[in-house]
Amino acid sequence: MQRSERMQHMGEEERILLLDLINERRAVLLSKATDAHIILVKARVWEEITNSLAASDLGPQRTVKQIKKIWENMRSRAKKFVSDQKKKLCRTGGGPPSPVIKPDPVLEKILALIADELEPDPNHNDSDRWPTDSAHTPWSV
Repeated sequence: MQRSERMQHMGEEERILLLDLINERRAVLLSKATDAHIILVKARVWEEITNSLAASDLGPQRTVKQIKKIWENMRSRAKKFVSDQKKKLCRTGGGPPSPVIKPDPVLEKILALIADELEPDPNHNDSDRWPTDSAHTPWSV
């Protein structure tokens, strides 16, 4: 089995373009449906996104598989950021609270895209539930 070479990292402009392209097609790409039709539509949409990124000439040619993996990694890092911020808010032990870090513009776009995945648990008796006012969300300052 041949190992593939590592691609160069995606620049900020290229990441923002990717997020804009995903946002335009969010209804399809972020759909939880798994029927055969939506799988084909998603594959076509990822192909369109890959072609649009290639046409932009902001970075090297990438495959659909690489673009999807980049998106998965970006999404995963955004969720980890939110989780880490939530842990900071819920920390005990006295002393001054940990400062809340403001996300960069790319991370803010990702958080806006996946906001419904970050919704707090509706269980009001859950001690880990986020406060209901938006001023205390882990990524707000």
